[in-house]
Parts: sequence; C-alpha cells; structure tokens
Amino acid sequence: MNKFLVCRTDGIGDLLLATPLINELTKAGGDVSVLCGSYAWQVLENNPDVSEIIIYDPENPYANLELIKSMDFDAAFVVYPRRQVASLVKKAGIPLRFGSANRWYSCFYFNRPVRISRKKNEKHEAEYNLDIAGDIIGERAVLKTFFYPDEEEKNFGKSYAEGFGGDFIMVYPGGKGSSDNLSAGKYAELVDEIAGEYTGKIVLAPGIGEQGLIESVYEKAARKDRIIKTEEVLPLRQFAGLISRAKAFVSGSTGPMHIAAALDVPVVSFFPGGEGMARRWAPVGKVTAVIQPEKGGNMDGIDTKAAALEITRLAETS
Repeated sequence: MNKFLVCRTDGIGDLLLATPLINELTKAGGDVSVLCGSYAWQVLENNPDVSEIIIYDPENPYANLELIKSMDFDAAFVVYPRRQVASLVKKAGIPLRFGSANRWYSCFYFNRPVRISRKKNEKHEAEYNLDIAGDIIGERAVLKTFFYPDEEEKNFGKSYAEGFGGDFIMVYPGGKGSSDNLSAGKYAELVDEIAGEYTGKIVLAPGIGEQGLIESVYEKAARKDRIIKTEEVLPLRQFAGLISRAKAFVSGSTGPMHIAAALDVPVVSFFPGGEGMARRWAPVGKVTAVIQPEKGGNMDGIDTKAAALEITRLAETS
C-alpha cells in the first residue's frame, strides 16, 4: 500500500474541499495522512479515509520534519501552495512531490509539477484539488465532501435542538471575510422574510467573536417572536452536530456552509455577482442554492423576499 501525505494548511472550508481528494487517494489503495492547520484539523476527526492528522505550525514550519521523515511517505500532494510546505516535504525526503507548476519555487521542490492555475476561478476548488493527484487517481468528478460526526456529537445536536421546540432554519451571518456578505441589516430583513414563509424557528448562530453581530441582526429584526439567538459559541464538532439538525443552513461563503453541505443539510449561500467566486467556492451537496446580486451589484441588493421563498422551499424538502 502506498503512503500518501496530503497538505492543506488553510481554513475549515478549504480542508473540507480536500476531502474528495483524500477519499479518491484512499480508493486508489493509499494510506492517507494529512498535514493541516491547527484551526481546521477537527473537520477530519472520525474520517475513515484519514490515517493520521499532522498539525502544521506556520510559525515553526519544520517542527514535524522528523515525524514526517519517519513515516516513509511515497508521495506528497501540496494542495495549498505555500513555499515552506513545499520545502518541508522535500526536506523530509518524500520521493514523489506533487504541486502547482506555476509558483516561482515549484522547480526547486516539486518533481511532479502539475499545470494548474486558480487565478481565473475556472473550476471548483475541490476539482482543482483532485487535479493535483490526476496522475494517480485519473480524472474524477466531485460528487460530495466528507464530514463524519460521531454518535456523541449527533446526540448533542439533537438535545440542543430540542430546546428550539421543533424544526428550525439556521442563519449564520458571520464568517472570516473571505467573500463579500450581507450586512447585519440585510440579514435582519431576510430573517423577517423567512418568518413570513416558514412555520418553524429561525436560529441565529455566532462564530468566535461574532456575538455582537448576532445581537445586531436580532435587534434590527421585527419578528423577534420567531427568532432564537444562540449567544454561546459552540466547539466546532458540537456546532456541526447542531447544524446536522437544521432543516436548512443559510450564510455567505464560510466554513460552516461547507460543513452543512457535507452533512447533506440543504444550503443557501450568498456570493458576490459574477461567475468566478461561486463557481470556485459554492457548497457541494445534495441540495444547494447560490444567490447573487446582479454582476457588480452590492450584496445588499439581493432580493430577500425571493431568497426567503427559496430557503423555505429547500427547508421543506428535508
């Protein structure tokens, strides 16, 4: 069995979009370990395709050099192109090193360079990830991403959701700012529109440091009788357990959006106008919808009435 190291050292959604690659390498007979960041690694817990998780520290990029050397990998796939990660896998003596051919340092570190350019957003990020290993897995389509909550996390989500008194739609207004999003006032308008169409509750959920944003959306909304604001910031795996109980998940382009899609929760996401961002970063799941303003238009130009109808429609399918 070949031993493979997949390197994806950025965010939660980014790492989840590497799980199709990890899955395909496993199906190709590989024993797959993953080098990933300390913020995102938990999305790989309980994943049967992952043999070992190695935490990468950008402040000390060679901290795991001796460990990686000792694991005798046959090939490394540097999915997220960073020079120090490329240097690490070469210093570790990994025989086959796959990565983008388009970086200035590629010729120094990769002996299996792959012609791949993400600048024009011509493909989905998960497809770009698969391209890195095309010589081994061949051409593959992205059908889903993979996230595996355990029974304790599922039970936590069920128990927590029972406090909402029935079915709910989760609205997550926050995010790390990787893409333009609706304003707090526009989210409040959207929540009010959803309340006019949907019979269940609307749950506002914060990420780390986002309690103030949740409070702002709640205060601006008129239908407070239908809204539950969860001020508690749940640990990632417990938050995923709660997401799994939602009838639909609504947000901009965020890591939790990709978690919801991986859990087969219907997802409605907001992206800037134009095809590029949505083509590359849209959620991958059974039931998803992307809503955008007119090309070049402000995100707050989105029609919240139409968005609420679409959100309610998808929620009622689950």
